[in-house]
Amino acid sequence: TVTSDNVDEYIKEVINAIIGEGARLQAKAFREGLSKLFPVADLQAFTLDELVMLFGNADEDWSVETLSEALEADNGFNVESRAIRSLIEVMSEYDAPTRREYLQFLTESPKFPIGGFRGLNPLLTVVRKPHEAPLTADDYLPSVMICVIYLKLPEYTPILLGFQEGA
Repeated sequence: TVTSDNVDEYIKEVINAIIGEGARLQAKAFREGLSKLFPVADLQAFTLDELVMLFGNADEDWSVETLSEALEADNGFNVESRAIRSLIEVMSEYDAPTRREYLQFLTESPKFPIGGFRGLNPLLTVVRKPHEAPLTADDYLPSVMICVIYLKLPEYTPILLGFQEGA
């Protein structure tokens, strides 16, 4: 039983179970597997920044074309919906830090799997987020279901998005 007297001990034990002794076998297996491809000892020649560049800092394609192909629209939206077109345009203009934060919001990971957007499994699906009177869609924020990479997007008034109908 956790009490106010032993909460510090409990926290230390949980941390140890998650990233200490509890992960020792998995870390050992990963190191052995990696060493079959590339000797881990040789990685010590690289700095942390160099390793990040080698293993996880690839520039991903956030172009309108790629987003249009990799995004699925459903439940009230289709690929021609104004909200979907606006979302794709806005996403394609994100700078690198914003892309990272947005990807974290969508997937709980700041990095893509191999293959970028097309490598997401399941694919990013955008659905219409319903509203209940007396509120309007403009009163809601987007939300996600991370486990299925499901973005629930309110259908905002065009002027709020900086777009005019027919523009």
